Amino acid sequence: QIIEKAQDIVGTEDNPYLAAEKIYEYIVGNVTYNLMPHSSLTTRSIPESSYAHENLRGDCGTQSMYFCALCRAVGIPARACGGWQLVPEREGPHFWAEFYLPDYGWVPVDVTIAESADRDYDATDEEREFFKGFYFGNLDAYRFVIQNDVDIPLDPVPEEPIILPMVRQSPAAVCNTSVNDIGLIVIDNWEFRVEPMVYSPDEVELTAAGNGSEIELKRGQTLVITLEANPTTGYTWEVTEPLDEQVMQQVGRIEFKPETKLPGAGGVQSIRFKIVNAGRTTLKLVYHRPWETDVKPLKTFSIHVVAR
Repeated sequence: QIIEKAQDIVGTEDNPYLAAEKIYEYIVGNVTYNLMPHSSLTTRSIPESSYAHENLRGDCGTQSMYFCALCRAVGIPARACGGWQLVPEREGPHFWAEFYLPDYGWVPVDVTIAESADRDYDATDEEREFFKGFYFGNLDAYRFVIQNDVDIPLDPVPEEPIILPMVRQSPAAVCNTSVNDIGLIVIDNWEFRVEPMVYSPDEVELTAAGNGSEIELKRGQTLVITLEANPTTGYTWEVTEPLDEQVMQQVGRIEFKPETKLPGAGGVQSIRFKIVNAGRTTLKLVYHRPWETDVKPLKTFSIHVVAR
């Protein structure tokens, strides 16, 4: 039945890329997302793809395996891939698929994410079609791959049957001396924590546009405040209140860089601060003539610093 269905979907198309696209569009348009009785199917030796074919429903794994079965039925190599989709604050296990093109390689598809476009009630028809088209031949960047096919043998080979041998999105465990199902206990108590790695440059520069903002920095980073100035007029930038030197410390002297080679034309002053410890502090600068203690500063600059 699957072979007949695949041939019906593909028709006379002999380009494997276009044939796979027809299969992709068929699943996205006809197979509904639904939670699956995986353990029941495994126990009764019912293939996931057969269930999807007969019921036109399935979760991400079942839909991906059905895509692969239809591709293979017309001679296109395909495999279901699994792992985690690490969308920030929405991390979770996920499955997608790949098909193989000669002289090119493996091409990714995600029928399940593609069909989710129909559940976005604020999207336009054009946006939905674009979204669906993207996931044929492309993936988002949030993929953590654990397996590149299903039913991959484990090493070492378990002495007892394991839960859901076709997928490995959590550790497998067996214990032939326990009266409890250790595999279920591990799945129920296993925790997967995602901590995004954020690039932290050695120096972070702020200009006048950052006035009044809050900035988060890490210990060891250098904060560089660069502001317009013209020292030839006697005005200069200075820290107006004592720094909390337990959090940040001024480094070196104020540096002046003229914007042009014309003397007196002005330029920018840069003040550097080193983050030395975690904490919170407020940095306030004034642009004034230091000897005019009773005169209101010409300009001010302040930021709130959160040091981690």
